[in-house]
Parts: sequence; structure tokens; C-alpha cells
Amino acid sequence: GSLSQVTITESRKDTKFGQWTTAAFQSPEEERKFFRLMGGFKKGSVPMQNLSATTNKPNMALNREGQEKLQQALKMEFDKAMDLKQHKGIGLGFQPAANKKVYIDKYTSRSIKFED
Repeated sequence: GSLSQVTITESRKDTKFGQWTTAAFQSPEEERKFFRLMGGFKKGSVPMQNLSATTNKPNMALNREGQEKLQQALKMEFDKAMDLKQHKGIGLGFQPAANKKVYIDKYTSRSIKFED
């Protein structure tokens, strides 16, 4: 009857958004807007309860702590890349030797040209 249909509908609500059910949002309004944009429910529909319920799916969106860790790791990687870009060549063998006595003129040629 109608009671069993309600129970089935309620149990499907938790998994309806799949990996996005664990995503952390600043406010419930932001959460509703995100799910609307993802096609979760239309603007006129009633918002679902407990949208951020955690499930044990392997491919889930990051929670707040995971987001902060990822953001920190990305920032460190970015800073490292920018530092390398701004100081490029240092430590990679591109510096001139200190007391170099040999000069290589790359425009001279000692090749013998044969005339026919």
C-alpha cells in the first residue's frame, strides 16, 4: 500500500545524489542550489531532508576536512611550482662555472669543405 511506497521513497532519498551526498556546503541554501544545478530537483520541488547523509560508497565527494586538506596540498604544490618557475635553472646545471678557462665558440667550424 501507500505506507510501503513512502518507505521505499525515503530510503532512495539518501542515495539519490550518489557521490554528492557527502559534499560539505556553507549553508542549506547553497546545498539546494548545488543540487538544483546538478539536476537533483527542480526549483519548485520540496527540498529533501538530510542531503548530507554519509554513505559508504567508494567514490564520494570530500567532506569539509578532506576539502581543506586537498586545498592545502594544492596550494603547496602551486607555491612549489611558482618558486621553481621564478628561480628556474638554479640547481639544474645551468649556472656558469666559477673559474672556467675554456671558452667554446659555437659559431666557429673546423669542418673541411670539399670543392668539386
